[in-house]
Formats: sequence, structure tokens, C-alpha cells
Amino acid sequence: MTRLALLRRSFPTPGLIFRWIGKSRRRIWCQVMVLVAIVAGPPLWWATQLVRLPDVGDPFDVAAFRACTIPDGRNAFVLYRQAATLIKPNAGFLKTSTTRVDMLARWPKAVPELRQWADENREALAVYRQGTERPDAFEMTIGFDRESFKTFQALSLFRPMILLEASRLEDQGDMAGAWGWYRALLRNVHHVGMHGTVFRRSHIQRWHRQFRERMTTWASDPSTTPALLRRALDDVVSCEALAPSELDSLKAGYLDASWLLDSPTNPGHEVPMMRFRRFWNPDYQLNSEQIQAIWDWWRFWRREPERSRRVIRLVTANWLAYHELPPGNRPKPDPKVA
Repeated sequence: MTRLALLRRSFPTPGLIFRWIGKSRRRIWCQVMVLVAIVAGPPLWWATQLVRLPDVGDPFDVAAFRACTIPDGRNAFVLYRQAATLIKPNAGFLKTSTTRVDMLARWPKAVPELRQWADENREALAVYRQGTERPDAFEMTIGFDRESFKTFQALSLFRPMILLEASRLEDQGDMAGAWGWYRALLRNVHHVGMHGTVFRRSHIQRWHRQFRERMTTWASDPSTTPALLRRALDDVVSCEALAPSELDSLKAGYLDASWLLDSPTNPGHEVPMMRFRRFWNPDYQLNSEQIQAIWDWWRFWRREPERSRRVIRLVTANWLAYHELPPGNRPKPDPKVA
């Protein structure tokens, strides 16, 4: 017998395999089940991925929350937006300076250009301070809004000007005048966080820290009288009326996260793409469109963004239910969970 004939006998042909399967009904059914599993398994697995993750729907009345407004005469953001249009930029002297400019320097140590910049913006500062006296502050910002972003940037620029002006008055011995500006900054911090997301509230904590640092120096100065200290304490306590609502912050955060899931800047698109490029072989580099197509297919296979949307709804519903309970009836946090 030739070597070729031996090879043919060693490796069965498709015809031999089918004849061997056809001799037994059990073998036939086994093969049918395998084919059914191969064809129907992936769609069935895809369809059942979210079975144990219920869709509870929106955890609150989204339309009513979006429709919430306050009168312009009470809204500090009306004047904050006006002040933002009046502010003169400081980029000129920052770019031409050969050394790093300390934007939070006190008046005696501030560079002349910084003093001049603050002096040029006195009109904007006056409108800003009027806004801090208003009893409420509301600006519906879901997702990225260019005008709201500009206003927030302007409020960040007002902060060093206020600290500089307050330190100038302190240097002249006018401690009451200095407290007036510190009070304006404190009220602005509360205004920004009143109806904003938890992320915004955490961002402005840096502003509050700078306020506390300046207050330590201001309060320990011999020129600050006990009567002025009591007045400042009363002002700080009254600012607690501007404390943000936990429920409002959670609702705003929910809408912000929902917008992000459907936006082109969804972290589920961008973050994995950056990581994917980091480990990709440069000799076989795919272009951005090809990588995006691969990742979009994988997200579809994992039922995204529907999976994330359901998780966010469940988490928000639980948080809202927790904060709607009286403080004494709220369950204690699990000590095993950070």
C-alpha cells in the first residue's frame, strides 16, 4: 500500500464523517443541537444580558425639573452673566511676563500689572457684587453649554480680583470694607453650588478653601474688632440659607450623565479608544475610523449605552430615596464599603 493511501485512511474525509454521523440518531441530534447553539446562542446571550438589570425609567419627573425657573430679579446668575460680558481679559500681562505671576498675591506683593488689571475691571466687579446680594441663583446647565462655560470662567477670574481688593483694604486698615468683599466671595461660592451638580460643588471647594485661608489672617488681625467678628459670623451663618439641595444636585447630575451617554464625548467612546491606541502594535496600526468601528461593535455586543443608562437610573433612584427620608430614618452606611 502506498504512503498516499495510508494518509487518506488516517484523515477521514467529510463524506466519511457525514456517513458516520448518519448511522446513529443520537449523533444526528447532537450535531443539530450544536448547530442550533452556534446559530442561536450569541443572539440569545445578547438578548438576555440585561434580564437581571431592570429598567426603572427616569427616577423623578424630568420635565418638571427642567421647567424649574426663578424670577430674574432673584437670580444672581442674571447679573453674573452681565458681569462676565464686562470683564477685561488678563492674558496680556500673563504672556509678556518673564516670571510666573501669582494671581492670588496679597496687595503689597502683587505685581503692578495685576493691580492695574483689577482696577480696569471695577465696573464688572460692581455688577458681580450686586449679583452676590441676590437670594437665589439658578442656571440650568445640562451637558456642555458655551455661554454657561464662559460665565463660569469669568467667575473664576473674579476670585483673584476680589481677594486682591480685600487685601488692599486690609492693608489700609479698612477691615470692614475687606469683609464686604470676602462676604461677596462666600455668597458666590454658595450661589454656584446651589442648584449645580455634585461635580460643580466639589470643584468650587477650592474657592471656599481660599476664602477660609484669608479669613484666618483677617480674623487674627488686631484691627478686626469683636463687633466686626460677630457681624462676620452672623453673615456666615446666614449664608447657610443658600446651602445646596442634595436632591437638586443629584437630579442635575442625573440629567448631565444621561446627556453624556448620548453625546460624542461619551467616556465609553473616548477613554477606551485612548487605551486601545496605547497598546496597539505600531507595525499594524489601524486608523481612527477602524478602531472606532471595532469599539462600537463591542459596545453594541455589551448592550451599551443601555446597560450604563439602567445602572445610572437605579443608582440615582436609590440616592433620591435615601435623601427623601428624614435624617433619623436613613439607614447607616455600610462600614465595609468605602
